[in-house]
Amino acid sequence: MQETYITLEEAARFEGVEYEAIKKRVQRNPTRYKTRTEAREGGGKELVLLSTASLSQKGRRAYRAQIRAMAEPEEAGKTAPWYVEADLNSYIEQHKRAYYEAVELARRVQDFLDYTGPDRTGYAERLAVGLGVSPQTLYRYTQSVQEAGVWARRLEAENTGAAEQRNTASDRHGAASAQKRI
Repeated sequence: MQETYITLEEAARFEGVEYEAIKKRVQRNPTRYKTRTEAREGGGKELVLLSTASLSQKGRRAYRAQIRAMAEPEEAGKTAPWYVEADLNSYIEQHKRAYYEAVELARRVQDFLDYTGPDRTGYAERLAVGLGVSPQTLYRYTQSVQEAGVWARRLEAENTGAAEQRNTASDRHGAASAQKRI
């Protein structure tokens, strides 16, 4: 199986850390991280790429989630589920027990989604029995958790894009006002 390499910027995002943090981790412990370098198109310093196998479990999970989200057709799930527009704090206040039970269920379902060991079907059956549901219901739960992840990534991308646009506009305004002063 061919290894997949990603940039340090992507690795940092998947790991949930700053770029400098992942760069320092690789520099401090080069035997733990499998890297390779590529020349940049415009020249300059070589681009350092990190093997996805070198990511932590959290990082690999985030990477796989992005790959799954990219593989989904854009038309699917255009209508937002009820929880996307809901006020989270109000919901938690009104349905505290149900909310925390759902969070725990989502964690266990995510563990199932991340399972890479042998006999996945047997693992699904044991987990379903442990949750008190049928295997078919467990698979429906996995679809719901994946859909929620897709919506979370969409909202995050929209929020990040809007923030970047505001920053760009702010930078342009700052540059224009600085030019007026000169």
